[in-house]
Amino acid sequence: MQEDKSRIESLDSLRGIAAVTVICSHINKDYFHFGDTTPLANTMLHVFYDGEAAVVFFFVLSGFVLSYKYLKDGADDFKNFKFGHFLISRIFRLYPMFWVVLVLTAITGTQIYHGYKTIPERVWTIWWWGNTFSWKGFLMQLSLLYEQPFFVNIFGGDCGDKYVPQAWSLQIELILSLIVPFMVLLVKWRPLWLIIFVMLVLLFFSPPSFIMHFGMGVLLANFLPQVRQFISARGKAAKFILLFVGLFLYSYRYSVAPYFGTASVLQNILFSANSILFMVGLGSVIIIICAMYSHRLRKILNVPLMRIIGKSSYGIYLCHTIILVIFTPMAIYYLNCYGITNTPFILTFAVVFTTAFSILIAYILHHLIELPFIRLGKLLVAKTAMRPQI
Repeated sequence: MQEDKSRIESLDSLRGIAAVTVICSHINKDYFHFGDTTPLANTMLHVFYDGEAAVVFFFVLSGFVLSYKYLKDGADDFKNFKFGHFLISRIFRLYPMFWVVLVLTAITGTQIYHGYKTIPERVWTIWWWGNTFSWKGFLMQLSLLYEQPFFVNIFGGDCGDKYVPQAWSLQIELILSLIVPFMVLLVKWRPLWLIIFVMLVLLFFSPPSFIMHFGMGVLLANFLPQVRQFISARGKAAKFILLFVGLFLYSYRYSVAPYFGTASVLQNILFSANSILFMVGLGSVIIIICAMYSHRLRKILNVPLMRIIGKSSYGIYLCHTIILVIFTPMAIYYLNCYGITNTPFILTFAVVFTTAFSILIAYILHHLIELPFIRLGKLLVAKTAMRPQI
């Protein structure tokens, strides 16, 4: 049993690392300006600030975590599955933290002075402050469904500029995660049917391509016993090579695709948008496997700091915008006032300050908001489960 706990904690830590790479991707857009054409960008080193790949990782991990309890060895939990209980858990998991961060961002964004001129000059945060916010947009954003056609048709128009721009992924997380129980049913029946289902949906209904990543997570949960048996028979060198392959595929968008055109049919297949997303998802699956079954990697991921970052990952992902657009420029401005304008120092400071402050705020919100509401959701599910059936 201890082993399972260790694995879950290591996956939490991976989620936390992915959240930090999202911070680094936004800091890059703001201060570093590496772009996508520099030698550093088109290498595996891009994984350190590849926010797009991090989002793919979140979705693969969500598919795995949400389905694992129903697919693990000897699991029979799905016999008592109730979609209403699942929906309640999802709502209490995603909405309360988002609402708190959205309100905090709206308040600080309208009440705190932000017109600081910094050296080096900002780009991404200047764009954020150029947005036009409204009460209607704020109320629509509270729904987390503000970009869905049915919601737009009901309320009329769109919600305008976003207070928390990275919340676009939460809409996808909410909607696609509700399909996971159906995916579990398919994979319990026949895994091939899950693959066919995802392919047909992508082909005929044009959903977010990230549906394939939820499917990958469900397939991993289903075949975990075979994966465990395969990995257990491999030595340290093989596990290291497997991790390298995972990171290589995870960075496929930048370490491979930029070096090839799309002139031939084969190149169009290998480097289309969906092919790139598939490769990044496959890399995410391999990294998850390594985190679960590599003793050395698990040991690193389970150190106290990694656990803190992992437990706070959702808050880190949400609240770093507040830090980056409001408090980091303020801190850099005061450094500039004291004559500190050395670019390498300022850039290092921006990364450390934004990341550390985001982790601190997220850790506090994790204990004050996230955990209590998750427990409340579980309590509500337990109470509704005990109601006598009429």
